[in-house]
Amino acid sequence: GGPAPPEVKPIFVGVRTFPVEEIFLDEIDNHFTIKGGFARAGIDKALAGFWNLGGRKGKGGKGKDGGKGKGKDSGSASGFKRLEPQIAQGFDELCKELVQQMAREECTLIVFLPGIADITSFYETLAPLDTSRADRRTSLEAWGDEWGDDRPTGASNGGVALKIYPMHSLIPREEQEEVFKPPPAGVCHVVLASNIAESSLTLPSVCGIIDLAMRRSIQYDARRLMSCLVTTWCSQSSCKQRAGRAGRTMPGRAVRLVTRGFFESEMVEFDPPEMLNAPLTKLYLQAKQLCAKLDNMWDRGLIPEEIDMDLSTPTKLLGEVVQPPSTALVEAAIGELADVGCIDCPTEDALITPLGYLAMALPCELRLCRLLYLGLALNCPCDAIAMVAGLTAADPFSTPSLLVVKDQKEYCRKLERSFSARLWCDRNRHSEPLMLRDLFAEWIQAGAPRGPKAMGSFARDWNIIPKKFEACASEAVDLCQRLAKLLNPRSPGAIAVGNLLATMRFSVDRREELVKSQFPSDSAYSKLFCQDVGLMRALICGGFSDQLLVHLKPRWASSGGKKKKEEQIVDIMKKQALDLRGTVCLLNPPQELRAYDAEENHQRLCEAMCGERAKRVHWDEREKLLFFDFKGDRRPKARRGKSGMRESQEDFEEEEVNPDAVIKDVCPQAHRLHQFGAGRWKFT
Repeated sequence: GGPAPPEVKPIFVGVRTFPVEEIFLDEIDNHFTIKGGFARAGIDKALAGFWNLGGRKGKGGKGKDGGKGKGKDSGSASGFKRLEPQIAQGFDELCKELVQQMAREECTLIVFLPGIADITSFYETLAPLDTSRADRRTSLEAWGDEWGDDRPTGASNGGVALKIYPMHSLIPREEQEEVFKPPPAGVCHVVLASNIAESSLTLPSVCGIIDLAMRRSIQYDARRLMSCLVTTWCSQSSCKQRAGRAGRTMPGRAVRLVTRGFFESEMVEFDPPEMLNAPLTKLYLQAKQLCAKLDNMWDRGLIPEEIDMDLSTPTKLLGEVVQPPSTALVEAAIGELADVGCIDCPTEDALITPLGYLAMALPCELRLCRLLYLGLALNCPCDAIAMVAGLTAADPFSTPSLLVVKDQKEYCRKLERSFSARLWCDRNRHSEPLMLRDLFAEWIQAGAPRGPKAMGSFARDWNIIPKKFEACASEAVDLCQRLAKLLNPRSPGAIAVGNLLATMRFSVDRREELVKSQFPSDSAYSKLFCQDVGLMRALICGGFSDQLLVHLKPRWASSGGKKKKEEQIVDIMKKQALDLRGTVCLLNPPQELRAYDAEENHQRLCEAMCGERAKRVHWDEREKLLFFDFKGDRRPKARRGKSGMRESQEDFEEEEVNPDAVIKDVCPQAHRLHQFGAGRWKFT
């Protein structure tokens, strides 16, 4: 052999940081003095939850394997999934104790919380410590001498004055400017922040962090076919990133309100790829289109034969990525695309529809794409663009917050102004899309001003935040530009989109690039928006409603043995003469409804869910099933047998008992009940 290759030295990327001391929940008593009361109760309750996880005993939640995760469930993060991420009662008081003991002069403390609701709650608890609050003197005097030695001082144990700042994307940036300035002498800044302070923003002179190891993140629910904002545990890497904020300019401390054993053996090491937890609808469409192109390239011999990859279907193509998505997510994407109308059937060999190609070209959620598609079909594209832009961007209306407005009277005045502007745009139609559309139309009517100065009077009149409405206007411009590239230039839709773009002082040139233009001098812009409210409601209904009631693949065929639940439901409906097309069955309804006046309570439940009462209510005690019949008794014509006697109820109209056909035509009350349950086929 030849000479050994030279040793390659590792490359260090980053900067040198100061040491950060990590302190976990089960180690707090070794570093801090926590008094009794809610703070101590919060620690004890949280420790009990961590220690009892999976039958673990002992301090730190470590079992026989020392908490290193080398046992049966090693690497499975089983506890991560079993233990619900929620803030233990008393953690706000614990945080109050820690803040006073960790505060240092001319430094910043960061408390990482999941969302705005938790920030608000903790802010109310820590507010008495803030020496800058105008109402602090009054509140301290109101407490009187009841506190004794525990009366709040508004300062840390070392005599450092504290200033409390909330930090969240919903709070206007101008209200948070002071937190980015270095704390003055004798003052420590305490910042209550979401994960926005994890990496996006840099705060000065951070000496410590308090991390609840939770965050609010968007996750896709394959059963509901929607993305939901949920509270989840952070990964270890995310917690380490947060701790690193305390070691940039000085040695610091990171207090994590989870046990060391839970952190090391249960919390996942890295955040999962977005593909594993995001809707795959757009990605599946792109994979389907790519499969067609690759198949064409394969036929033409442009792909080398040594490439051993199965690219015949989108599912197999997605399976070739480094970390392929789960089968459930792919199946959910296919089903949702078929329901929305982006593919013509829920199978692998389905064809992409015009709506599907439109969805691939627009950066919008599928149903917003369908809203634009139907707006073009119904000759009201400007209305659809205004609604989609308003729903995609952040809420432009100014909403006061007690985190910013400390005076109660001023808060009430601003809140009243905000609701007054919303009510005027809504015009008693109770529709947020129509409210945003009318606000957009008023902006066009005012000359479509752009920029903080030009928009000043319009923003004051309608009580909106200029930057947020600018984002809405920019979204509308982007949608117009993308649609202009897709539409036939001579079509009515393209002409209307071009006119709307002109009112926003833009146009698309021959190279399909966006160029600035002047506001139109004629009055054509006043006719851009439809005045037919009924048509607008139909547009919204068609855009957001799929098949309102979806066939959930029940197993109707007889199993030959014990009847399945679906078969039992049909038998009960036949026996009780319940209308097959107008009856909804609820499994496991609340038992409390039958404590007294069961009939009335059941009707109230029905009215609360779908807006009206049923004509008949039947409760099956044996199977614990509740039936709502919205059409009343089935009254089939009686037949007489050979003996001349009237045949039994079960023999009536046997040919009508075809559940597969029944599902195609149901009453509107059943639709509303289905929507109330978010697609679930049973209520618990």
